[in-house]
Amino acid sequence: MQAVPDVSDVARCGIHPLLDKDGLAACLAGATAETLSSHPPTQNEFLEVVNDFWYHAVWTAKKLSQGEVNMPVNWMDVSPLSFNTLLLLERVQLSWFPGWAPEAEMAIALRANPAVEWYLRHKCPELEPWLDSVMARASPAASAEQVRQAEVAILQALDDLLVYAVDPAVYDVQSFLKWDSNELTSLADFTGKTVIDVGSGTGRLALTVADEAQAVFAVEPVANLRHYLKHKASSLSERGLPSEHD
Repeated sequence: MQAVPDVSDVARCGIHPLLDKDGLAACLAGATAETLSSHPPTQNEFLEVVNDFWYHAVWTAKKLSQGEVNMPVNWMDVSPLSFNTLLLLERVQLSWFPGWAPEAEMAIALRANPAVEWYLRHKCPELEPWLDSVMARASPAASAEQVRQAEVAILQALDDLLVYAVDPAVYDVQSFLKWDSNELTSLADFTGKTVIDVGSGTGRLALTVADEAQAVFAVEPVANLRHYLKHKASSLSERGLPSEHD
């Protein structure tokens, strides 16, 4: 294995091998020995990291929706929800619909809910070509039962996005977030560091290192999750835990 420039650049950011059966991490020793500068990232450097994160997040979401990666969500029962719940979603979330939301069901549901179609088109103009394609296949003959079946199918497909908009606390109690905090804090010394948590969600990572780090910046594009995180941090502060992070 040769430490090509791209690999070296990544390694210089710091690596902590968890399992190295073949001893390949030794090939990166030279790269990791270099001292990192302590200056904050430039705006372009920061945006590059954020954009790279969201590219891979959306790519993974599309693979999940296409059945190429199996990971059932089912975080909440969407059957009582109105289709108008989609009006709570933000532009960045709506932009993920192509390749994620089931198109046949979307055509039926939007034909019966023109207000939702109007919202999608005006809140997220880049959806226009996709919506035109979807609506071209819409059938005006769907029964009320078929419409509701289509609505529920869409709500189920968008279950995780709806949780963020309706009740982030549902996400916050999922079993995959119940890992031991030492799993994170043992990977690196966060003492006195400035930490950026990109895609912070409900703050599981950001709040875990807040008592060690000098500053924690929680970057989250979904406004309702940001509100939830601020309230959660405030509640922790009232209980004597640190909350000095944005």
